[in-house]
Amino acid sequence: TITNETGQDANVIYIYSDGKLKRTLTNVEFDENNQYTFELIPDDIGGGQITFVVGYVNPNKEDGTEKTPDKLQSEAEEQAGNHQYQITYKDVNGIKICCYAICADEPEEFIDQWLESMSGADYICVLVTKRANDNYFQLKEYQKQDKYKNKLIVDENAITPWRFDVARNESMKLIPEDSDVLICTDIDERLDPDFWNDLRKIVFEHPNFNRIFYRYAWSHDEKGNPKWVFWYDKITQAKGWKWKFPVHEALVCSDDSYEGQYYMPEDKIYLHHYPDQTKSRSSYLGLLKQRVEECPEDLYGLYYLAREYSFVDDYANGLITA
Repeated sequence: TITNETGQDANVIYIYSDGKLKRTLTNVEFDENNQYTFELIPDDIGGGQITFVVGYVNPNKEDGTEKTPDKLQSEAEEQAGNHQYQITYKDVNGIKICCYAICADEPEEFIDQWLESMSGADYICVLVTKRANDNYFQLKEYQKQDKYKNKLIVDENAITPWRFDVARNESMKLIPEDSDVLICTDIDERLDPDFWNDLRKIVFEHPNFNRIFYRYAWSHDEKGNPKWVFWYDKITQAKGWKWKFPVHEALVCSDDSYEGQYYMPEDKIYLHHYPDQTKSRSSYLGLLKQRVEECPEDLYGLYYLAREYSFVDDYANGLITA
């Protein structure tokens, strides 16, 4: 869908790929929202990027009669390059996905499995949140492999005092400037192989998206089948987003120009969660208290804190919080 933002009449769209005119659409009629929807064909797409230029050609002769389609087409092509307004997109295969994560003290096999699962990304950024941690050295070894040499970015930074939003925001500083779309995952999560192409397609169709949702299996039964599945929302644009709250952190955006919420196919579960049952989460109670102190009207924070009190059998404080 192309929007005519010239403020003038337009009835022609020029499609360029790799700097060459691929196709000229004439007799274009923009709707009441100044939009026109059409399908790209394989010949429109080269490699790199696609540019759409909006123009106008008088459809009538001097005597007021309509020009033939061939005449209109030839005049439109003669004027190609004279119009200033244009919209440029990367082609679907040129969209760069960056996956970013934080870790420390993760089992070696978790790192191995997670990294293999994320290998469809163009960039994989990992911040190890403790100094001289085994995970850091393990990931640095992976960087030497041809498969990850130009895509795996690793750094270490001791986050003290600990809070998840600070750690994730620090990890975002590793993201390359030419990334188009981001997804944040945890080391105990695995992405379906279909995810990468499906995400590129939806970003190509909606380049100015605000949020993209996907199905997430938070738990599995004893046979490995998804048990608790819901929509998840850790995909964002590459610019303008940051994390907020010490724990159960959420993404917030400072850029109000992004528009629209879109959903990846609901018949696919794209992300699976396989938690490390031996890992302690005892820090959550203190972090949730801190969250509520910082944002006392945050209903999610109050809910999570009340729930956390129930986990430690402190029902009195749980009831007070609720």
